[in-house]
Amino acid sequence: MPYLFKIFIVICLLGPFNSYGQTPKNKALIIAETHFNAQNWEASQKSFLDVLKNEPHNGLALERLGDLAFQKKEWQKATEYFEKALNTDTNRSDFHYKYAGSLATLAKHHKFKALFVLDDAMEHFLIAEKLDPESIAIKMALVEMYDQLPRFLGGNQKKATEYVQKIYVLDQKSGEKAQELIRGSSSL
Repeated sequence: MPYLFKIFIVICLLGPFNSYGQTPKNKALIIAETHFNAQNWEASQKSFLDVLKNEPHNGLALERLGDLAFQKKEWQKATEYFEKALNTDTNRSDFHYKYAGSLATLAKHHKFKALFVLDDAMEHFLIAEKLDPESIAIKMALVEMYDQLPRFLGGNQKKATEYVQKIYVLDQKSGEKAQELIRGSSSL
């Protein structure tokens, strides 16, 4: 009986600190992420904004708000959120990838801004690739950038082809898709 009593005391003492290991801040983030995963976009956005009120540098909340803005085709807002997320952790390839992708999309939809953001987009795609050399998605984005951009903005067919080959090494089907991207754009 004394053994069970000790366990009971330990549980009672740790209970207020534990709550299944979640602090109020963690609970808010879990609720926001649950809304996000359930595709309840409005509740998700509100919840992530609430997280930022208490933790303005929460990388996950910033990333998810960027995802939501991107989904709504709010390219500038998405870029701002992804940049803030990136500033919380510059060693996350997904932050570099999403920031670069939002910059590239912003450039695609706002031609004037293209001159100012494409270099940054390319730089962050390359950083993401260095941080995650096995990522097919990052290499595919580089294929598209090198293939679709004019030479004076950084386009380079040779580099696009080199990335297609790197993709083939990782996954043959993805390599074939990458090759089709190049073929498709050259026939335009």
